[in-house]
Amino acid sequence: MSLLALGAVVLSVSQAQPSTHARVINCGQVLGSATSGPAALDLTCADAGVTLTNLTWNHWGMSVADAHGTLSVNDCSPDCVSVHTTVTKDVAVTLAGLTDDRYTRLVVDHDINGTSGTIYTFPTSLSN
Repeated sequence: MSLLALGAVVLSVSQAQPSTHARVINCGQVLGSATSGPAALDLTCADAGVTLTNLTWNHWGMSVADAHGTLSVNDCSPDCVSVHTTVTKDVAVTLAGLTDDRYTRLVVDHDINGTSGTIYTFPTSLSN
């Protein structure tokens, strides 16, 4: 093995080390711990009309974190104020864009198999 190839191996191993400081900023709160992501995320901070709950993280702290959970959506039928009909669905979620130990991009997979999804973005600091 050449020295160049050995350097590439060392680099890839060091990149695989998880961040013990990985977190996500959600609705003005820093969420997550050194070993696991948050159990819930609010995707519409103003009214909690779209939430993720029961999140079980398969990976956390790496460049990509992934989990399964429940997506709950207030369908506003017939209107958002007087009726709080909630539609729920099991989903897969992926956090990526790890910048300064903060995940900045969330993809919610509606079909679990990756054929469709919705993308949300998060700030990297509380001042954003």
